[in-house]
Amino acid sequence: MLPAFEVKEDSEPPKTRTELLKRSIFNSENIKKNTWEIQPFHNWCDICYKKSQNYNHWAQTQLLNNPNDNQLDIAYPVTYHLPFEPYYIVSTKADCPLYDERFRGYGYNKVEQCFEMSQRNWKFLTLDTAFICHMG
Repeated sequence: MLPAFEVKEDSEPPKTRTELLKRSIFNSENIKKNTWEIQPFHNWCDICYKKSQNYNHWAQTQLLNNPNDNQLDIAYPVTYHLPFEPYYIVSTKADCPLYDERFRGYGYNKVEQCFEMSQRNWKFLTLDTAFICHMG
């Protein structure tokens, strides 16, 4: 799974996890000065992404085997719950259930798909250095 972040409109997206953390609300200096540029996606919604992704855990995860931010590793597992709509990467060779196209464009397509994945005992794992950004 990939943590999703919102980047302020006039800011450039971060290239690394280190840069993201330095410019985000996870940096206490940015909070004090109100100079943060990046926050968790839908930060206002406690049940949306924050609960499924556990952003504070991700921000505090130490990169023990990857101090240079240049490799991917598993940071931690995430427990499934409703509504669960994370961004994730799945191999095309995996037996991933298809999402119901009737929900496309209306939301809940990933919620329905993740529910089906959980019923098939899929494990949800968050990656340590990968992330996705929404601009604006």
